[in-house]
Amino acid sequence: MEGLILCYYVHDLDLDRQPVENKDVAELVLGFDIEWPVTYESGVEPKTALLQLCTSSSVCYLFHLSSMTGFPGGLKILLESEQVKKVGVGIQGDKWKLLRDYNIKCCNMEDLSALANEVTNSHENWSLDGLCKHLTEYETNRLSGLKFDRK
Repeated sequence: MEGLILCYYVHDLDLDRQPVENKDVAELVLGFDIEWPVTYESGVEPKTALLQLCTSSSVCYLFHLSSMTGFPGGLKILLESEQVKKVGVGIQGDKWKLLRDYNIKCCNMEDLSALANEVTNSHENWSLDGLCKHLTEYETNRLSGLKFDRK
């Protein structure tokens, strides 16, 4: 799993000492997605458990928020930065979920669904899995049931 960086602790990605407002990150675009446990109880919505940020097609950070004692300060700075663009499919729903769960006010978020519809000449309500399958003819592998031990 080269390029997959697992973060279980609040300081696994220490951005607190690395200011976001510099010219190196002003052009940074991050792939963004979140996951949370499915529940079938009416009125119950568990908090976001996993946040994924990809800096390239070969490097992805997985933040296991459910195992952390709090929301990482550096990650909050990054998500709330206007300088760094975050992109994903269905990203507006994820933005509101993080606000409800952790009071994170995500900025500079762009949903790729409109671009996907323009490129594919369609009017779909895309999921990330559906878009990947449509463009590549392969389904995404969500690694269901896979657990990672903390080290």
